[in-house]
Amino acid sequence: MRTRPTPDFSGNNIHLDPNQDTIQVSIPKDEHGGHVNNQTENWKFKFDKLLHNASQENVYQYCTQEAVSSVVDGYNSTIMCYGQTSSGKTFTMTGST
Repeated sequence: MRTRPTPDFSGNNIHLDPNQDTIQVSIPKDEHGGHVNNQTENWKFKFDKLLHNASQENVYQYCTQEAVSSVVDGYNSTIMCYGQTSSGKTFTMTGST
């Protein structure tokens, strides 16, 4: 997973751990309603690899270099990017114009 910082990054609620390849999200419960709130407060996600603030070169080397080499050798290969609109998928695949 490739992550990038944003101007409104919620450092209080999201903790990235590139060494463990995990992301932990914490959203405190709303305790003001006067009722029992069984809402989950913490989530932890484990990825094969977390590329935080990674350069294009690092993303290429980790994610696609082997696939591109296979295509050059005559084998079929597929690279799929998915994510939120305007999150950088096209830039990650093609670079800047």
